[in-house]
Amino acid sequence: MRFCIRWPRPHPVTLVWLSAAFFATAGNMALWQSLWSLVEVQGFRSLLFLVSLPLLLFCLFNLLLTPIGMLPVLRKPLLILLLMTSSAASYFMLHYNVLIDRSMVQNVFESNQAEMASYVSLPLMLTILLLGVLPSCIVLVMRTGHRGRPLRSSLVWMANVLATMMVLVTVALAFYKDYSSLLRNNRYLREEVLPLNILRHTYGYLGSSHRARAQPLRTLADDAVRTPGTRPRLVIFVAGETARSQNFQLNGYRRATNPVLASRNNVISFQKVSSCGTATAISLPCMFSSLTRAQFDAERAASQENVLDVLRRTGVDVAWRDNNNGGCKGVCARVPTDDVAEMKVDGLCLNDDGTCLDEILLHRLSARIEAARGDGLIVLHPMGSHGPTYFQRYPADARVFSPTCDSNQIQKCSNEALVNTYDNTLVYTDRMLGKAIDLLETYSAERDVALVYVSDHGESLGERGLYLHGTPYLIAPREQTQVPMVMWFSPEFVRNAGLDLACLRRDAGAEAFSHDNVFHSLLGLFQVSTAEYQRDLDVFAGCRARASLEWKATAARVEDGPSRPSDRGAGRCLRRSARYSLLPRTNRSVAQCITSVVTR
Repeated sequence: MRFCIRWPRPHPVTLVWLSAAFFATAGNMALWQSLWSLVEVQGFRSLLFLVSLPLLLFCLFNLLLTPIGMLPVLRKPLLILLLMTSSAASYFMLHYNVLIDRSMVQNVFESNQAEMASYVSLPLMLTILLLGVLPSCIVLVMRTGHRGRPLRSSLVWMANVLATMMVLVTVALAFYKDYSSLLRNNRYLREEVLPLNILRHTYGYLGSSHRARAQPLRTLADDAVRTPGTRPRLVIFVAGETARSQNFQLNGYRRATNPVLASRNNVISFQKVSSCGTATAISLPCMFSSLTRAQFDAERAASQENVLDVLRRTGVDVAWRDNNNGGCKGVCARVPTDDVAEMKVDGLCLNDDGTCLDEILLHRLSARIEAARGDGLIVLHPMGSHGPTYFQRYPADARVFSPTCDSNQIQKCSNEALVNTYDNTLVYTDRMLGKAIDLLETYSAERDVALVYVSDHGESLGERGLYLHGTPYLIAPREQTQVPMVMWFSPEFVRNAGLDLACLRRDAGAEAFSHDNVFHSLLGLFQVSTAEYQRDLDVFAGCRARASLEWKATAARVEDGPSRPSDRGAGRCLRRSARYSLLPRTNRSVAQCITSVVTR
C-alpha cells in the first residue's frame, strides 16, 4: 500500500513575504550595522523605534517585491537575480565599507574581466554562497500555487498591498520625528538598502546611457583657433589612477615616494587639488570636460565633445594610450587610441589577470611622437595604484617599503603592510614619469616639451574603516578627493610660452585647484582661443606673460618699423586692441587676425 503525502502549496504571496523578511534582516547586514550604531536605546520609546525598523523594512520590501511576485513565470528568476547581486554587494559593503551608488553601478557595468578577477576571493565566494546561493535554492525549490479563480488570487494580492500600506502609515505616524531625523542626518543610509539601491541606480545608469547614445554629439568650441608657437609643442598628459595627494613626497609626505621627480628641475607639485569624483567613471570624463564638478552630468558630458576633440580640431595631433583595464570611459572615443596591454611586452605583462605594468605605456611611444606633425598631445592612462591588488602594480625592484600586503584581502592586512604596498605603487609611478620625462628631453632640441600628471581620485587605506574608493562625494573623506597634480616643463617650453615658474610654484603651494582647471589649462598650453575658454580656470593664466614671446617680438618690430609683410599685418591686428592678451575671450577676432598673418 502506497501512502502519498501531498504538501499544500502556498499562495505566491508567501514567497514574497519570505523574500521581504530576508532582505529586512540577513540580506541587509551592512545596513543593520549602521542602524545599530546610529540608534541609541535610552528609553521605552527609543526601544519601540528600534523594533519598528525591521517592520518598516519588511513592509517596504513587500511593496517592492509584490509586482515581481505577480509574474507567474518570471517571479523566481527575478528574485534569484536580486538575491545573487545583493549578496555580492553585501560582501563589498561589509568588508570595504563602500556604498552602492550610481558611480559604483557604472563601475560594475564598465569593468572588464581582469578588474573583476582582482576582487575574487574565498570570503567573497562564501558570502555569495550564504547570502545568495542558499536563499536562491529555497526560492527555486519552493512550490507555490493557488486554488480558485483568478479573481480570488487578485484579491489576495490587493489585500496584501492594503495591509502593508496600513502598517506603513501606522509606523510612520507613530515615529515620524524619529525617522525624519535619522534619514535627514544620515542620507547615506539610502545607499545601503539592498536591493533597492542596486535597482534604483541601475535604472538610472541604463536610462542615462541610452539617452546619451540617442542624442547627436554636440560640437564644442566650434570657434576655436590655435596660435602656433615658434616651435611645435609636445605635451604628455598622464591621467593617473587612484593616487592620493597625502602620500606624495612632493607634497610633504615623510617617505620618498617621488625620488625621481624630486631630483629634477622644473618640476612643480600642486598641494591642494580636488578631484571631480571618487571613481574613474566620474572623474575621467569630468576632467576632460568643459563642465565643472558642480555642473557635471554624465549624460550631458557623454553627448558633447571634450577638450581632446577641441584640440584635435584646431590641428593638435592627439593620441590616447591606455593600460587601464577600466578603459577611457568614452573620453578617447574620437581620437586615435592604443590599447598597450594587447602588445604583451615580455617582462611587463606577467600578472595572472592579464594586466601589465605601466612602463608599457612608453613602449614604442617614440614612433607615435615622431609620427606627429606640429603640436602634439599624448594622453597616458596607467593602472597606477588601482586596488585591491596593489602588489601587482609594481615590479619586484620597486618594492622599496616592506612588509607588504600581497593579497586582495586588504582589510585583513596590517595598516603598515597596506600602506607600504600602496606607497610602492607610487614609487613605481614616479619611475614611469621620470622615464617619460627622459623621453621628452630627447625631443627638446626641436620641440617645446612638457609633462602633466593628474590623478583621477584618491584612495582610502582603512582610515575610519573605509577602503578603496567610490564613496559618495558628499561624505567622501579627503583621502579619496585630494589628488596629486605634478608638472614638468623643458626650459625652452618655459621661455617660449612665457611662463613664470616662480609664480607657478607660489600658486601651486598656496592656491586651491581641481579637475575643473584641466580643460582650460590644456587650451592655454596650446594657445587655443575660444569663447569656451575661462581664464580664471587656467592654471597658467596668472603666471604667463600678457602675450607670447613671439608676439612680443612682432610687436617690437612693428614699433621700430615693419620689416616684413607679416609684421605690417600683425601691426594692423595689434592696433585693433590696445590691451591684447593671450587667449582673450573678447578679442578673439584679433587672435584670428594675428594667426592668419604670422603663419602665412
